[in-house]
Amino acid sequence: MGIFRILSLLVCLLIAPVFILAQNANTVYIEKYKGLAIDLMHQTNVPASVILGVAMVESGAGNSALSRKFNNHFGITGTNTNAIEKLGRRTRYKEYESDTASFRHFCDMLAKKQFYPKLVDKQDYKLWVPAIRRTGYAGSAQTWEKKVKTAIIKNKLYELDRISMDPLAK
Repeated sequence: MGIFRILSLLVCLLIAPVFILAQNANTVYIEKYKGLAIDLMHQTNVPASVILGVAMVESGAGNSALSRKFNNHFGITGTNTNAIEKLGRRTRYKEYESDTASFRHFCDMLAKKQFYPKLVDKQDYKLWVPAIRRTGYAGSAQTWEKKVKTAIIKNKLYELDRISMDPLAK
């Protein structure tokens, strides 16, 4: 076995756990919040794939300081009187009483956007994600859209958009 093959194998062995941990974090996050995303989809008509995809990107699958300390899974700005106590510095990001409140506020915020009436009956993340981007929601617009779509595709979140409220439906 040549030195190049040995080095390649060694690099793969060292890097593989990082990919496994990242995928595991995504899986854990999806399992934790998919029920909430599906419920909100049926209440607000925002696709569950969009809700979870944006939350995963914005919160680092729940690993960001914002999501852990402020229950803010969407990077939404607002008043935060506890920031110095919790982070040791001021922040412009809003704190929520719960994860559910953060997810709900995101959906309510989208329902007030101009594009909402045009997409309310369409459960297609390919329409929703660019529409959200165009509102100025994300700072790095093109990169953000690609990251959200990648999260949706890679984790097959689009499958959640087809889940019915009817427990007897298949």
